[in-house]
Amino acid sequence: EKEEQEKLEKEKLLRNIRYSLLTPQELSSIVRPTKQYPQDLYLAAYEFNATREDDLVEEIQRTPRMGSAEKLLLEFVNSSGNENTNKDWLDNFVEKSPKKFEIVLRDEKGDIKYKATGQLNHTITQNNITSDAQPNSQSQRSSHNKAIKLSDGNYLLIMSKGSNSTGGWVGSYVSGYGIVITTSIDADGMGNDIILLALPYRHAVHNTPRSFKGWSTDHEICFINGQKFGTMSDSNIGHCKFLG
Repeated sequence: EKEEQEKLEKEKLLRNIRYSLLTPQELSSIVRPTKQYPQDLYLAAYEFNATREDDLVEEIQRTPRMGSAEKLLLEFVNSSGNENTNKDWLDNFVEKSPKKFEIVLRDEKGDIKYKATGQLNHTITQNNITSDAQPNSQSQRSSHNKAIKLSDGNYLLIMSKGSNSTGGWVGSYVSGYGIVITTSIDADGMGNDIILLALPYRHAVHNTPRSFKGWSTDHEICFINGQKFGTMSDSNIGHCKFLG
């Protein structure tokens, strides 16, 4: 009877902890895996950290849904009918300036559709992350002299927070923070050879919708299973939306 009472008390404690502070070993000693208490998730996280052989320690960006103890640097979500209005969404990445990081793109089901790692080997500020150019002069790929080459061979370009363009199918890239993953940086136009695009729906300063053809609140993330797309010459990107 005493053991049963202790078990009930421990289960009551667990129900009141949304994100348990217990270690996997402690969890395994007080609760059995059930649908209500998925202990295996915690054990999986522990085994992942214990058996890793690479040097991407705590600076990798990984979503909490993976059960990892690693730090989440930023999360940019694109859900139907909603728009991102947070103009500071990349501040934490700049502040932490991680030497190594991971980009993970998940769909609405949580399935990974794109993943790549990168290294940051230079000092960054809110206005100069992958380019030393003035904020409004970062709309050309060739201006990103510090583009980050990712593990899959693509390049990560990040627009400055202080840019304030009024629009256009090139200028709309430089109005507040923005992320572009492209296959090449040996060309001028930002709107070519894009693999992944993450931009809030509105221009950061003028608060008007970006001027891409086919653009909507559902296009704040654009991705087509790794295929290239673009906005050059007012190309329509209506088919590029990605919810996740």
